Amino acid sequence: MPLLQRTALLIGIALVAGGLLFYPPWAPQLVEVGMVALPRWIAALLVGALLARMLRRPMAFGIGAVLLLTMLYFHGLAVVATVALLLAGIGVGSLIVTAPGSPAAAGRATEVAVDDSPWFAMLIGSGVLMGTLAWLMALPIFSQRAMLGMLLVIYLLRHRQIAAHLMHLGRTLTAATRESPKSSAATVAVLWLACMPAWLPVMSADDLAFHLQLGWQLQTLGYYRMDVGSQVWSLAPWLTDVHYGVLQLLAGREGVGALNAAWLTTTAWLIVRLGQTIGLRGALPWLAAMLYISLPIVSSLTMGMQTETFSAMLVAALGLLIMRAPTTPDRATLLCAAGLAAMLIGSKIVNLAFAGPLGLLLLWRWRGSVPWRAVPASLVLALLIGGASYTFAWVLAGNPVLPLYNSVFASPWAPIDDLVDSRWHHGVSLATPFWLTFDAASYHEAGLPRGAGGVALILLAFGCIGAAVDTRLRALLVVALAAWLLPFSQVQYLRYTVPALTLLIPVLLAGVAVADWRRLTVWACALAVLLQLALQPSASWVLAAGATSAYSPDDPSALLDDFAPERVVAEYWRQRRSPADRVLIATPYASAHAEFSGAAFVTTWYDPALADAVKAKRNPADAWRDAVETSGSNYVLLRRDGAPAGLHDYLTESGAVLDYAVGAAWLYRLASKPALGEVVAAARGRVSLRFATQEPVPHIV
Repeated sequence: MPLLQRTALLIGIALVAGGLLFYPPWAPQLVEVGMVALPRWIAALLVGALLARMLRRPMAFGIGAVLLLTMLYFHGLAVVATVALLLAGIGVGSLIVTAPGSPAAAGRATEVAVDDSPWFAMLIGSGVLMGTLAWLMALPIFSQRAMLGMLLVIYLLRHRQIAAHLMHLGRTLTAATRESPKSSAATVAVLWLACMPAWLPVMSADDLAFHLQLGWQLQTLGYYRMDVGSQVWSLAPWLTDVHYGVLQLLAGREGVGALNAAWLTTTAWLIVRLGQTIGLRGALPWLAAMLYISLPIVSSLTMGMQTETFSAMLVAALGLLIMRAPTTPDRATLLCAAGLAAMLIGSKIVNLAFAGPLGLLLLWRWRGSVPWRAVPASLVLALLIGGASYTFAWVLAGNPVLPLYNSVFASPWAPIDDLVDSRWHHGVSLATPFWLTFDAASYHEAGLPRGAGGVALILLAFGCIGAAVDTRLRALLVVALAAWLLPFSQVQYLRYTVPALTLLIPVLLAGVAVADWRRLTVWACALAVLLQLALQPSASWVLAAGATSAYSPDDPSALLDDFAPERVVAEYWRQRRSPADRVLIATPYASAHAEFSGAAFVTTWYDPALADAVKAKRNPADAWRDAVETSGSNYVLLRRDGAPAGLHDYLTESGAVLDYAVGAAWLYRLASKPALGEVVAAARGRVSLRFATQEPVPHIV
């Protein structure tokens, strides 16, 4: 066994070295970004060391304080709102997961990873809270006052339980940092650098086209429109976006980066605990966390609203819960597992690939038995947390996973086919983990052609042999590999593998760890972490272009002008719009209509009916005239370097004038409001929606 582990580690080191030699990922952008990031990182560490010395606390607490202060600088009230939501989550979750030592714990099954009960209470409680609000999205009840009132009620009713969990959390973290002062400090230091992308405002295409819309509609309208006509993804699983949206409502501003940083921090701790649970000792469980959070793809996700940051935290939590669960059926464990699985599936349907294998692992540990009396409550809890979007999509549009699998459900709101992107179908082989890094552009829309996948998986890949022969690790290895392969075998896209890595990295590290080679293992992993941090900008063109060094929260438009000028236009338009104003966004590759709260329309695949109407016209200028009239738009937003054919001819003929220009985005105001008709839509006879396009906001429910 030790010989097997040593060989696996040496092969991993050789593969990383060979990849760097024959497929060097270095690029001028990495050096430029590193020259800015490194001094900031060193300064943060020095300030953290000073704070730790002044407060007589472990180094990890000092650097953690600097991380918190940094996030406060960039996100302000959003950080306060994030903490408020997490505390409310503990309050609600303490109904299921009681704090050790509390009176309620005496007569209940509380074997649910007792040392980590605050984290599980926070996660389950947040799921219950956001899942409940998800069922109410269509009602005009959302306001900052309403959300603050909700939090106040939770605090008043559950303040003792919240305090008990926080006290236990403080004791646990203090003990962990004192037991491993250097490793814990290094982990928080890596976390600070991994959270740098979280400083930035939202700028990715998917977020500007879809994910932002729920938060902005809650803030400006007080409800969520669920308008699949103008955005075909509107009824897609939305639990992650509900978290972001409620946070935005509380803070009065977006706080995506603040919440992502909190989720990544939680994930890091859960990986440490999982590593310790499966037998990693000393610095190794902390290194498992560092290997994960330093992955370029992982850190780059903290600046956006893709679900993988949230999903990875839940996969790590579910893995830890199951590995620490009693071997006999337990009611509390089943409730927590059901809640975490529901949060996963409520965020994305593909997360079944993670929840399914983990659920089978729990059944295997219980030898096929379950606490049957807890099953009804678990099902109700799962439906409450994760069922809202699927129910609305089924009732309103006839497809619970719209727009996916529409060849099966045939909803009239989307094309009758399955969404397939041929760019990400290369097949999977034993060499795939190597190429995820050294040919990253084939698996990810990255900033640079190499580097986005990091080197952790390459370094540890042959640890699967050692884990397979270890009876303590074999089951978790099978589950981790299944969770990694199931989604990736369907679509070879790097981002989809991220949640499974929270399980795979610790178990593979355990597969190469051997007592008499511990120092070599530690050094190899530490160098891999540093290498991954150096490659951080490779995972996003925004980071490779130096966005973190150019951004200042005092003047966000200086960055947005170059990277997302439509966001600046949206802010300008919101301040001047009248209730009847509409915008037609006429840039095929920049469908940034989420921030317009339902008053913007596109002619891309997000709005199939409008896109088909434009394509049906032979004369491009006539097509744009029809698009403007159908959408009821009196503004047209375009990119000056990407205007579609016939659009400028139509704007000239209609007497449009340039109202605002920023960066590459131009906003034209039409000379007169077009004649408006009615839009009619139906879904399998269940819903018939008719509205005049000049009305302020059509409401689907």
